[in-house]
Amino acid sequence: MKKVLFVLMFILGCTHISTNVQRFNRIGEYFDKTVFISPLGEGQAASIEFDTYKKLVEEELNKYGVYVSEKEQGSDWILKMSYGVSGSQTEVKSSPIYGQTGGGTTYSSGTINSFSGNSYNYSGSTYTAPTYGVVGSYKSSKMTYNRFLIVKIFENKNGSENDKLQSKKVIFEGSAKSTGENPYFEPVSKCLFAAIFKSFPGKSKETFTEEVSFPCN
Repeated sequence: MKKVLFVLMFILGCTHISTNVQRFNRIGEYFDKTVFISPLGEGQAASIEFDTYKKLVEEELNKYGVYVSEKEQGSDWILKMSYGVSGSQTEVKSSPIYGQTGGGTTYSSGTINSFSGNSYNYSGSTYTAPTYGVVGSYKSSKMTYNRFLIVKIFENKNGSENDKLQSKKVIFEGSAKSTGENPYFEPVSKCLFAAIFKSFPGKSKETFTEEVSFPCN
């Protein structure tokens, strides 16, 4: 059992989460800014899960001198985020089967009749170097799931909680998408948050793929 657990840990440790990131940014000075974080959709409000991801955002932004405010009023920015799993698909893969295609040891036997009328039995073997190649194929299928993270940051210029969000200037838009066999967002959440906030705030417009080791610690 210990050996099986070790193998599983080794496999997980060597897994990478590939995340596709797209970002647009017109943030100027960002050091020592404060940000209020809330859901982009009302369905994710006031949940333990949201608070968990809010903490991940805080950890990432703190690296760049941006700090979370618990109040919208007076904060420099408002960050809205949405996350989850959107759909799935079945991937079918055809893989070759390799084996020996020729060569090796060949055995033979028989009878030789002489002119004198005597018969002689013989047996023997010959050897040639074996050759290897594709001898067949097999198909396998797996279900993969689309995990996503969307982040928008608005400039809270007046710092008033009564201002409508539509009237506020968008200064950052980012999306992170990852496809994999895990049907849940939480196990890969750290990977997506690390990818979307990499070198924050980034260029004015950029698209890149980030490879992060899984588990995403």
